[in-house]
Amino acid sequence: MSTSGARLEFNEAWVDEVCAELDQCQLPGIALGIAVGGIPVYRKGFGLANIELPVLLTPSTRMRIGSTTKHFAALAFMLLCEDGKAHIDDPVGQYIPELNAAWRHVTMRQLMGHIAGIRDVYDLTFYLNGVSSPTTAADLLGMYQGLEQVNAPAGQCWDYNNGGYFLLSVAIERLANAPLEDVLKARIFDPVGMRDTLLRRSDNNFVPNSASTHMTKLGDFVAATGASPSKAELIQGFEKLHFGADFAGAGAMVSTVDDLLTWLAHMDHPRVGTAATWEAMKTPLALLSGATTGYGLGLITGDYRGLSTLSHPGGWLGGNAQLIKIDCLGLDIVAISNRHDVSAALLTNRIIDRIVAGLPPGAATEQMSATGAFCSQHTGRVVELRANGRTQIVSIDGCDWPFEWHGDGRLRPTSEWAFLNHELRLFGDPQCPDDIELVTFGDRDELSRLSNSDEDVGETISGLYVARSLNISCRIERNGAAFELVTLGARGSVGYGLEQLSPAVWRAQDKESPRAAVLRFNPKSLTFQFSTYHTWNLEFERVGPDGEACAQVEAARQCPS
Repeated sequence: MSTSGARLEFNEAWVDEVCAELDQCQLPGIALGIAVGGIPVYRKGFGLANIELPVLLTPSTRMRIGSTTKHFAALAFMLLCEDGKAHIDDPVGQYIPELNAAWRHVTMRQLMGHIAGIRDVYDLTFYLNGVSSPTTAADLLGMYQGLEQVNAPAGQCWDYNNGGYFLLSVAIERLANAPLEDVLKARIFDPVGMRDTLLRRSDNNFVPNSASTHMTKLGDFVAATGASPSKAELIQGFEKLHFGADFAGAGAMVSTVDDLLTWLAHMDHPRVGTAATWEAMKTPLALLSGATTGYGLGLITGDYRGLSTLSHPGGWLGGNAQLIKIDCLGLDIVAISNRHDVSAALLTNRIIDRIVAGLPPGAATEQMSATGAFCSQHTGRVVELRANGRTQIVSIDGCDWPFEWHGDGRLRPTSEWAFLNHELRLFGDPQCPDDIELVTFGDRDELSRLSNSDEDVGETISGLYVARSLNISCRIERNGAAFELVTLGARGSVGYGLEQLSPAVWRAQDKESPRAAVLRFNPKSLTFQFSTYHTWNLEFERVGPDGEACAQVEAARQCPS
């Protein structure tokens, strides 16, 4: 749907006003580009490329774009389909036969559309081994060989899955008999004229003209030291964090605002890829229920205030990006941030609000806060409601999302996260509901309020546990008055503080990052289910300190990868 009365009223000064808070030279910031009819009309950088050096961001600075990489990887596979080397509905096991037989039948289309239902090995390794732990493509593929469990049957639900794009990358390399970076360069970047764009798997190498990413530390961004903090105090607000895993086609590209504006213009009249290929790329997939996901092959078809959009955001440790097209206005916007606390997607929405006239009013929202923890008897999903200032936080299996109260009494994600297609309905007192209903792409999941008690059940959950399919163990133990969980992975370890939500349900908060998970204990079977937003109900079994399973895991952990 598009708003018939919408009209573009571009004004450089208006865009400058939107970006005013970022117009500084002490901190990292954002690079921004706007094109109308394929012609750039705005190209600016705000802030530093690297907080350690006096180098400013520009539209020609190379920056990480995270998951915006995905539609480039999808196009690379589709070009191989055009060559007759593959078919979009071939099973992934046809190209990677060593995968676990339980799910190697899922198709390449399902992988690219995030409806394959498989586990995400990136999610697993980050939560169980740590974000920065060195993890090679061979390590990730080895994890997929042992994983028999899935999140859901293929086609049943939409679950954003970086691991699916890792498998896509492996398939592309085997079909092309070449590294993914060479395929992308030869088949896409060079023909389009994207001279500064490349696949950069690691931050350990040197790439000229590259910005650094900047992760805000936990807690306050900058200590309250007065109106004019020193350079040293500003630097203390950030830290350097890098992914240790090879993200390949899931999110390892670096590009520039200029190159991505060229790319968006190319999409209007593609020289790379047939009309049929681009139609497949842009067409949202459907679930078995018939509900559309809004997600094609690495591209999101959406609606912003009545405007039909084609987009894909991307995130990285210390940065993020947004690429968006509004064809009815001939409007293209690219924003790339190199700091964790600045949202490129939110900025682009604010720019659209400012330079597009005739849009209908935004959805009516209310200021209200709800609290409580809830669990589904059907799926095991756990949702926590918390207030963070004026923002309503909805934590789904440990992952916090900003939601807004709408006039119909329902909670929905803020505009930059609308593609998640969540809706929350509350029953009873809206500020302290008895039950809630989470609706995702039309699928309804009822959750009941968890009731905590003063009963000290911590000792009953203490012990050593193992996830057999992953060769990963973990230990739960008391530390003073609190309980902690420590994972013991083959490539690293992660420490979590445990917060009791009910006798059987606990929140596990990573001590060194915002990541959290949920544990659901079954004392009868001496197991617990480990869940994150992307990993559902991974089972850990309790074993004795000298148990055979633990010995196997410890032996595997000591072997060099």
